Amino acid sequence: MAGEAVSLLEEPQSKNSTPEEETQRSRDDFTSSRRHFSLALSHFPVLSRVLATLCYSGRRMRQMAEEACVHCKCMKNF
Repeated sequence: MAGEAVSLLEEPQSKNSTPEEETQRSRDDFTSSRRHFSLALSHFPVLSRVLATLCYSGRRMRQMAEEACVHCKCMKNF
C-alpha cells in the first residue's frame, strides 16, 4: 500500500525527454510554486509581514556581522 501511494504521488517522467524539456518542466514547476506561495501570502497578511520582517532581520544581521568582521575570513561560511 505504501508503494502504491508513492507511485501515485510521483510525477510521470518521460524516458525520452530532452534536457530542454526537463529544463522547461523545472521552470514551470518553479513558477507554479512561486505563484501558489504568493497567493497563500496574500490570504495571510500577518504571515506576509512576519516573513518580511524575518528577511529584513536576516539581511541586517548579516550586514552587521560583515561590518564587524572585516579583517578575518569567518564570513566565508556564513
